[in-house]
Amino acid sequence: MNRSRFALISLLVVLILTVALAAGCGTKAPTIIAILPATGAPSSSVTIVGSSFGKSQGIGNVKFGTTSGDVSSWSDTGITVVVPKDLKDGDYPVTVTTGGGTSKAKTFTIKSGETPSPQPQTQPQTQPQTQGTQPAATAGFPKNATVKGQGVRMRATPDPAGQLVGQLSNGQQVTVLGETPGSDSQTWARIKATITSGGQQVQPEGYVRSNFLVISQ
Repeated sequence: MNRSRFALISLLVVLILTVALAAGCGTKAPTIIAILPATGAPSSSVTIVGSSFGKSQGIGNVKFGTTSGDVSSWSDTGITVVVPKDLKDGDYPVTVTTGGGTSKAKTFTIKSGETPSPQPQTQPQTQPQTQGTQPAATAGFPKNATVKGQGVRMRATPDPAGQLVGQLSNGQQVTVLGETPGSDSQTWARIKATITSGGQQVQPEGYVRSNFLVISQ
């Protein structure tokens, strides 16, 4: 009787381990789409946009080269992390590691004294500049908006030369989080939009010129 009971317990343990290992093997490796902003100073905060990070950090970590950054928030499509304070100026490969593996590296440039990129505003602090027929939202963010134009590029910063986050299609619905003057003296909208990356839909944040949006009042 004891032998039969021992054999049954052993079989159950093997089955549990097999199921656990199979579940682990099915986890996808994380993917980094963009680092926002792509340049910053030590101790500054950046957001990593991507997919398959996992709903919580767990055993996950973010590394700048070989140095881990302190994570302040973690979700399946976005991680906010502090750039390690002791790193010198230069380019660093950033990777995200989870139980599913390690992502391909994305380059982050450290520049001491770099001014952080503008953050989204729940209420605009100044009257945004408007030129021509450029639509403008002055209060009550967030607001819904419709993309006007095909292949509109969403940037990591309000700058025509900013890092590309993704492309939007004509008629696509987005959420406007705030507005800010851009490097070209035009009004840029900080938005959240759904794009497809690696066969998955993610919702990164970024900037587009406000004149490419029809903002609901």
